Amino acid sequence: MALSLVRWNISGYVRPSLFAVYVLQNLPSSGMQIQSNTNPVYRGPFDAVKKIASKYGIRGIYKGQGVTFLREAIGYSAYFWTYEKLVQREMALKNIRREQISPGSAVLYGAAAGYAVSNLTWLMQRGSSDCRAPNSFGLRYTP
Repeated sequence: MALSLVRWNISGYVRPSLFAVYVLQNLPSSGMQIQSNTNPVYRGPFDAVKKIASKYGIRGIYKGQGVTFLREAIGYSAYFWTYEKLVQREMALKNIRREQISPGSAVLYGAAAGYAVSNLTWLMQRGSSDCRAPNSFGLRYTP
């Protein structure tokens, strides 16, 4: 069954709609990765969330998530679109059914779709990382 444009977009929006888990995964990791090793601000991921929430409130917790949500939605839509187009192409060229596509081809199509997503969303990834980075909370990155 071929995916319609509506189904591609729905598949792209389903994953990032699990927003709360995603926020609690990304915000602390951004804060902990950029902080100083000699004088760390956060002792762990829960401490990072607690300190950011107490200082900046709910806006601090969701800082940068609009860009992240947009990036994820576009990325997942592009992934499923690319994968489906590659599968449809093989089916048309070889005159076969979806079930007859080799597992190796399916893996290669998944990898190609992943590269397509990376190339499409790399600039948005940078933007969402910059928005979530602790330097936007007054900390500075020092390599």
